[in-house]
Amino acid sequence: MSLTITSAVQNSFLLYLPDEVLYEILLMLTFGEMVQISQICRKLRRVATTHSKLWQHLPTVTVSMLHNLDPFIEHSRALGFDLEVWKIALGDLPTLGPWLHKNLGRIRKLCLDFNELTAGQIPDANALAILHNGLSRPAPLLEILTLEYDWFLPFLGSLRPDILGGVIAPKLRELSVTAFTLDVPCPGLQGVQTVRTSVGGISPRLSAAQNLAVHSLFPAIKHLALEGIHGEDAGIVGNAILYPLARVPPLDGPLSSLTLSWTDGDDWPDARAAAWLASSVHLVQRVELETLQCALVAGAVLASHPEKAHTLHISRHNNGVNSCLALAHLSLDSQVLRSAILTPSDARSHLHDFLLGGAYLRLEALKLSTDQTCMELLKQVPGAWDALPKLRTLSLNLEWSSVGENGWFITPETLLSIPPMNNIRTLEVISPPAYWWNKRHFPHDVDLRCTVAFSKVVLPKSERAIFRFPNRVSVLQLQPIIQPPGMPVTSRP
Repeated sequence: MSLTITSAVQNSFLLYLPDEVLYEILLMLTFGEMVQISQICRKLRRVATTHSKLWQHLPTVTVSMLHNLDPFIEHSRALGFDLEVWKIALGDLPTLGPWLHKNLGRIRKLCLDFNELTAGQIPDANALAILHNGLSRPAPLLEILTLEYDWFLPFLGSLRPDILGGVIAPKLRELSVTAFTLDVPCPGLQGVQTVRTSVGGISPRLSAAQNLAVHSLFPAIKHLALEGIHGEDAGIVGNAILYPLARVPPLDGPLSSLTLSWTDGDDWPDARAAAWLASSVHLVQRVELETLQCALVAGAVLASHPEKAHTLHISRHNNGVNSCLALAHLSLDSQVLRSAILTPSDARSHLHDFLLGGAYLRLEALKLSTDQTCMELLKQVPGAWDALPKLRTLSLNLEWSSVGENGWFITPETLLSIPPMNNIRTLEVISPPAYWWNKRHFPHDVDLRCTVAFSKVVLPKSERAIFRFPNRVSVLQLQPIIQPPGMPVTSRP
């Protein structure tokens, strides 16, 4: 490969191109290819070493390969460089710590991915002290810090308060930490706005009263993601005790977004997590549950301001075990979002309560996947949809797997069982890019007659259909078609 590239470049018109063009070409190469080509002649070497951006994204390495990066890190200059070190073992820390101590001030993005400890191994305090010393230097260029470790293993200890020199890292905005705990405020992290961690990472003590509030740890925080949460149950054992949501003190300050995900299959009733959410979500603009959770927890999220919702979005969510549904309430004026994953039966129950309880009086649009489980929700509480005074738009998001060989996205039996929705005036049919990516597996086009039939049966007063396909939007005036009975429609979108 080396001889091929060298020969091709030496005998190529590339050497006669302007520096600006050569720079753009080098920018498209992998780091290894760029280094190799830049060594062929003085012109390419000069172009490469002149542009600091070419040296920002260093390749992922193990600790044993760190020294291979030394010749290149100077080229990034004031821009700083991105470093990802993986498969870090405790025995690597005496090498990694001094290297970080020397270079931390030049790093823009740092990701350290630690190996899990072997059976019976415990964290080595001396080795970890060397690592913490390496991380105790000021980092004026650092924007993103990631300290990764397996969720289900004991932490490698606490971060020292003198991380990043014990002073605010002026550019640091994103922190992802699952390897260590934070049990005291760290001045170096005071400017962080986005935090991805676990319950045990920010609340290492057993009760919420013993742990620090989120805003005490991160005064500037806007976005919080807590992953690997465990539901509380009498059978909770081992390291799972580190991860119940109720260990985190209730929020005491505003957040732009809160994202929560539970361990797969961990969906037993969790009353304390539901209570935590009920006491905290009013301070959050966007709340999303990314995994299936119990009806109590999902209800605590969805019950927060449903009366503000302008849009109700219902879609299929496949968690790899069960087919679930995602319900989301979106307020367009305040951008308040509440989203949860539920079983179909829980989704029907929540929808029933919201419809009968008058929670959707401001609802203007219903967005629905064409998955059969979602479509059958239109049968929920006959007449309830017509009681919503502002509901005028129904959007159907095509599920490529729901389109049959005949081009129909709904079966005749399901179609005829749906009561009319007399208040809908606009039907949207939206095809996501994923539908087209899977055309070779699901090559069936959508038959326009399906849309017309759906409008006749379910939306008798609809006035237009809007088709939103990738790179194309078309409008069909429905009244001339659905009012005269028996009018044939044969075109396809």
